[in-house]
Amino acid sequence: MAVRGTQTRPLPSPLVLMLSLAHKEPLRLVVRERSQIETVMRLLSYERGIIGYDTEDTGWKPGISPVGRARNVSFQLGGDNWQAAIDWRFLGDFSKWLADEVAKKAVTNEKFERHVLANHGLVLRGVVIDTAYASFTYNPLRKGRHGLKQCL
Repeated sequence: MAVRGTQTRPLPSPLVLMLSLAHKEPLRLVVRERSQIETVMRLLSYERGIIGYDTEDTGWKPGISPVGRARNVSFQLGGDNWQAAIDWRFLGDFSKWLADEVAKKAVTNEKFERHVLANHGLVLRGVVIDTAYASFTYNPLRKGRHGLKQCL
């Protein structure tokens, strides 16, 4: 189901997708069913810029390696004028895109994201920026974390 603000709408057609992408208000999708994946794949194919990728995960604690522990709960993708929150059950459907070196991706804490995906048997390629690394490089003396929330 497609969500724009608080309104729920049916999945958009390709024409509606293109018009929405030209509009200033971002298109927001919540993907809970396999039939909705095609819409996100279309968005990925239309996007020519950098796509943001982030996971929401569980099964690890700070200071303990995520290798073999952290599991994906959901993941988000976002382009210039759209965002999609996707149920983790469909992570495998995006394996080809995640492994594509040509598809440009922005992540926060690339090393962690790679471990979480590896725990699911997936690889991550095509990362052009890691915001946590960029934050640390910009200000290594910063106290606290260098996560996305702290960088904004």
